[in-house]
Amino acid sequence: MYPLTHFLLPFLISSVLEIFNVVDFQTTLIISILAVAIDLDHLIAHYRNHKELSIKNTWNNQFVHKTENQRSPIHRPVGFKAVTALAAAVLIIHPTTALIITIAYYTHYFLDHFNFHIKSSKLQLKVFGFMTHISITEIALDIILILLATVTSPVIRTTLTIIF
Repeated sequence: MYPLTHFLLPFLISSVLEIFNVVDFQTTLIISILAVAIDLDHLIAHYRNHKELSIKNTWNNQFVHKTENQRSPIHRPVGFKAVTALAAAVLIIHPTTALIITIAYYTHYFLDHFNFHIKSSKLQLKVFGFMTHISITEIALDIILILLATVTSPVIRTTLTIIF
């Protein structure tokens, strides 16, 4: 899955929690950014293999060329167990932090492992040297998540009310 999808799903879930005053908008943004940041492990693996810190080359190797597996244990079942144990331990000390870890990681893991590889056409783009082969299904999912987030997020609804 692409970063936008990794941002939008936890944003939507957190926005629903925001309605019930479980989290605030700042926490919603932290959760969503953390869900995207989990993929920094691809950059670390690329550096280990190529001795270069290049986001563009890491991106193109991972998402388009698929020339190498750049996944660390955090994307595997062992990482799932470790993060679950960490979140459980943190829950005792600081429940909000545990919630942040849980939503960010589980949504990321879900999207990566149940990545909706439905046979659909892929849109191929090259923007600033970053190549994409994004499926029409993922684009549709992103549009649905954006619409739902717009409806559920109190901050976005208030902002749109002021603007319009």
